[in-house]
Amino acid sequence: MIKLSHLKRGRKFCISLLCALGMANAHSAINVTASADDGNVPANTLDDNLDTRWSANGSGQWIEYDLGATHTVDAVQIAFFRGDVRDATIDIQVSNDGGNWQTLFSGTPPTRTLAQQYFELDDTSARYVRIVGYGNSQNNWNSITELDVVTLASGENIALGKATSQSSTGYEGVSSRAVDGNTNGNWNQGSITHTDNEYQPWWQVDLGSVRSIDQVNLWNRTNCCSSRLSAFYVLVSDVPFASQTLSGALNQAGVSAYYFNDTAGSPTEINIDRTGRYVRVQLSGTNPLSLAEVEVIEGSEIVPPAPTGPDASWTFCAAEREQCAFSNVKEVAYGAGDSWNYSIELDGVTCNNTSLGDPVRGTVKSCWIRNAQQNYVAVRNLAELQNAISNSNQHIRMKRGVYEATALMSDNTTVFRFDGANNVLDFTGVTIQVPTKLLNSMSTQPIHSQVTYDVIGDNITFLNGTFENTYPNGQHDVTDFTAHNKNPDYWPARQMTEFRVWGNGVQFLNNTITVRGSYPYGYGDMLGKGAGSAVYLRKHAGVQISGDNVLIDGMKLTVLAFGHGIFMQGADNTVIKNSVVQGRMRLGADMYNDGPDSLMGAFNFEQQYPDHFVGLPIVRDLMYNLTEDGIRAYTQGTKLDGSVVRTGVITVEDTKVINMRGCVTTPLASKPSYIKNVEIQGCSVGYALANNSDVINSRGDAGYGPLLHSTYDTRNNANVEITVTNIPSTGSHAFAYIAGSGHNITFLSDGSNPDVPREIRVGDTGDRWAGDPSYQDAANILLINETNQPVVLTETSRNITGESVSKVTDNGTGNSLD
Repeated sequence: MIKLSHLKRGRKFCISLLCALGMANAHSAINVTASADDGNVPANTLDDNLDTRWSANGSGQWIEYDLGATHTVDAVQIAFFRGDVRDATIDIQVSNDGGNWQTLFSGTPPTRTLAQQYFELDDTSARYVRIVGYGNSQNNWNSITELDVVTLASGENIALGKATSQSSTGYEGVSSRAVDGNTNGNWNQGSITHTDNEYQPWWQVDLGSVRSIDQVNLWNRTNCCSSRLSAFYVLVSDVPFASQTLSGALNQAGVSAYYFNDTAGSPTEINIDRTGRYVRVQLSGTNPLSLAEVEVIEGSEIVPPAPTGPDASWTFCAAEREQCAFSNVKEVAYGAGDSWNYSIELDGVTCNNTSLGDPVRGTVKSCWIRNAQQNYVAVRNLAELQNAISNSNQHIRMKRGVYEATALMSDNTTVFRFDGANNVLDFTGVTIQVPTKLLNSMSTQPIHSQVTYDVIGDNITFLNGTFENTYPNGQHDVTDFTAHNKNPDYWPARQMTEFRVWGNGVQFLNNTITVRGSYPYGYGDMLGKGAGSAVYLRKHAGVQISGDNVLIDGMKLTVLAFGHGIFMQGADNTVIKNSVVQGRMRLGADMYNDGPDSLMGAFNFEQQYPDHFVGLPIVRDLMYNLTEDGIRAYTQGTKLDGSVVRTGVITVEDTKVINMRGCVTTPLASKPSYIKNVEIQGCSVGYALANNSDVINSRGDAGYGPLLHSTYDTRNNANVEITVTNIPSTGSHAFAYIAGSGHNITFLSDGSNPDVPREIRVGDTGDRWAGDPSYQDAANILLINETNQPVVLTETSRNITGESVSKVTDNGTGNSLD
């Protein structure tokens, strides 16, 4: 019996004695399993008895709960055996399929007690909940006495069977299919809508009357073309939409817009919390629009209370979903009771969750204003922005909106130059779009001067902005790589960087950057990556850091081009935290489908780089990165004053790097790198480190390349602790290549088993120096291997000590690995 505590709109639904007693309520007879037990079985955690327990010994043991169906998981309540005298260390993970897991919590309980403790989570759609234990403060035992899963209860789907329409119909994919109750994403099952391939297609439903809407759930097509449903809006209105165009709908009074930048899942849940009769889904670019199902979940009746502000210094401006109108710059408070979001706004703002964020779900909110507590420079267009950023010592607030750059600066190599110093740039609600066609109009001389945002001044803060390149056809990403690589309007004039940071003390706080446009694109570095490449490269990187003491916090960087994510050249004390850097992978077989007139077709689909791969055909069942490295250090860089300086300390914390060529690669830095609580996924190289570096409490897989790679045997004294996760894998690479000396390396298991066994090779630097023992030295290394991956100590290994739970093959000298 898995107990689900259902929460909805601030109320807790008690349907059992336990709930009435202050504990969670019992509901739904499903299933619980565990990786192991000592006779104290997993079912004991569901028997409402704190005197029974599940127990298993060893780091990485897990207990898993199948909820039987997808729920929105809001929290987990756990009581720990002997929890009053020791602290358990756990991960709380969720999954929709039982195979791909997302970690929502890592750490220890908030206090010591025998009672259930409440672990609040980000509301996440999931069917499975897993607790992974890493022992406790006294020993390696994992013991839980009781567990409850707290979910948000779903209301009625009020879109089912209602009247629908769409901008056009293609392939008999009629609009009514999205409200037939069938969420199957396979086109062949006949329950998916389909419009023509057109600009900003839309689908909408008429609910018949104005209803309270809690959320909208979308199911995407799954057997093909799921990326089409990305960069879209969900629009809600009490009255009919007056326009079929996206701009018309966005500008219509009373319409709330909810933007989703990524590819939709099955489902994708979008919180609404307003009334509405008409719900529309509309793409922002050109593509067919296909929906497997759309659910509109009814909310509780919204009864507005008499609004009150945060305190007496605030003046009422607008009720929720109304326009809060004022001129110039004001401070705005949005919320209710004790829950408020605060922002600086220019010339008014729509008083809703979309604009101001939701400080308290399920409560009617209002907007309040007061004069700004400091002077702000108001910016209402891009020309005013360029003028403002040439000055110093300012707080700059740009008016919310979407702005498209149409011209270069006078040097013809730059779009924006931030000359001023000590400026705070508030871009909340601002999107700046720079078309790839404009980048292609840049001058090709001088070299290394092509940049979109040139950040020269010291102590500049970028706050809450969205910056993206746009394609002429409006697509989120490339689908026809052959056409892309033939059309210069889709790539820059030559190699360039989106943000180049010269200044010291620059901060990026909660920004979203999407890099598009490069030549080539679709084939990674198999045509070269520098001098001597098989084609003329027009690479396009994300953020180059050459200044010192730069902070990147809360950045979401998506690289849809051939180039690095974040890279350091001559920078010292760079800190990257709470961020995501994501690229794109492609299966080799898909490249052959580009045809003989494609860019790789001209080379008979044979790789031209690196040297040891030249002439080899693209491997059909291998996943290839289309980008360069996620977080990368170069040996040195040139400062703004012309001096050449070695790259220094790099710190990466609480960050995720996905589908880049190398995830975190810093071996060329002259000072240590400190990597803490980082997760890498699906990269050709996971971690590669400088001397004296740390990788602590981090995670990663070896699905598409080695998890840990010593690219040089001169890198020493790394301290590494990585928990191994698993994804479906391709290729013949090793699990890890380890060389150098003085390392302490620990590989922990998350409890899952890789689908392909791969060797942990000590005394090997991989393909680059294969066959040359002078580059393979490994000595005086402590290795702890708690995974099922075999260890091979090569002929160039010596004095390797430690322990392994899996097979060890020792061909070295003086090794003692048990």
